[in-house]
Amino acid sequence: MTTWAQRFRIRGWIRTSTWFIPGIYAVAALGLGLSVPQADRGADLDLGFTLDPDSVRGVLTAVATGMITFTGFVFSIYLVLVQWGSGAFTPRIIRWLGRDVLPKHALGSFIASFLFALTALVEVGRDRADFVPERTILVALGLLLLSVAMFVALIGRVTHTLRVASVTQRLGAEARRVIDDVYPELYDPASRTDEIERVIAGEPVQVVLARSELPSVIVAIDRTDLVRQAERSNAMLRMVPAIGDHVRDGQVLFDVHGAHPMADRKLARAVILGDERTIEHDPLFAARVLVDIAIKALSPTLNDPTTAVQVLDQLSDVLRHASRRRLDMGVVRGPSGRPRLVYPTPGWEDLLALALDEIRIYGAQSIQVMRRMRALLVDLAASVPDSRRRAVDAHLARLERSVERSFTDPDDRADASVADAQGLGLASRG
Repeated sequence: MTTWAQRFRIRGWIRTSTWFIPGIYAVAALGLGLSVPQADRGADLDLGFTLDPDSVRGVLTAVATGMITFTGFVFSIYLVLVQWGSGAFTPRIIRWLGRDVLPKHALGSFIASFLFALTALVEVGRDRADFVPERTILVALGLLLLSVAMFVALIGRVTHTLRVASVTQRLGAEARRVIDDVYPELYDPASRTDEIERVIAGEPVQVVLARSELPSVIVAIDRTDLVRQAERSNAMLRMVPAIGDHVRDGQVLFDVHGAHPMADRKLARAVILGDERTIEHDPLFAARVLVDIAIKALSPTLNDPTTAVQVLDQLSDVLRHASRRRLDMGVVRGPSGRPRLVYPTPGWEDLLALALDEIRIYGAQSIQVMRRMRALLVDLAASVPDSRRRAVDAHLARLERSVERSFTDPDDRADASVADAQGLGLASRG
């Protein structure tokens, strides 16, 4: 039986592999190219076509040669657009965009049309010189129509995907999903972690080290498997690095607190390592990508504060969503109700600093950005629990100091000090 970690690696390979889906199309096309002409020979199908064998071979030749040229043309344009998108937004969205399956299905349909036509061309005319394979022509035309439909869909997807609003909305939705996954418990100011802190303050009975030939990044952990192992050993695991941390060979992964040591190899297998951070299980990285888009837009080369305002719209929702969750420490309990796994997670102050500090610094000269950020902070201060309002007020004070330093003209300073949810829009609403 495969573990969650193994299934995660398999799903990740399938989602990021360029050739898995096109490979399925290619195998299916080769099978059709060999079987459909044989079916035509076994039972003639009169559909009223007036083609002769030479015309059939001409059609199949045109499909085969045209599709291979068309495939190269379409995907050269697609790669240029993706490269442009990574330059306009951030290079860290390339892997995320690579999860889209439509371009892979489009590539698969193009390859299928080419391989079917090429394979069928070899089969046609082997036995009877006057035989017209009508099923083969129908399948070739069907694959050609599928390729055209995929091309139109691909153009629409690229146009939609590379819109600022589309990218930021998808990233915001992904960030909220990850927050729900990483922080499953709602925030309760009265909740205590004395038991957990007392256990992890003691001396561990075992230390589990990372085993990796190359320095890697922690992408995800199999929490279910780790809790199962800890429950079986009546132990509690404290994960030392956080998801998204860079680890080297020999670095400590877990402290085991309990009566008996556990199997190092099984514990290490539950930690998934990769070459870069991913959005799926890393709440900070989803926000990091959004902030990167904003500060890229605020660079002197682009000078696009409106994009930064759109990012702040999403960050506002993400922060409000996170404010309702218990942060600072990820705790997973076993069936017995006892905590079995504790792992470090970003806290409320961490999320605020990541979401706001760099945008505030790089957007200090933009009245639009300052007004939108003030509206964000005022809204947060009115909605977050009282114990978290102090951090919001501290960021609001920093924003006021930034405005005072950046705008020497009193009128500009007054304009930049207004809370405006549109940046420059309905300031009268406050």
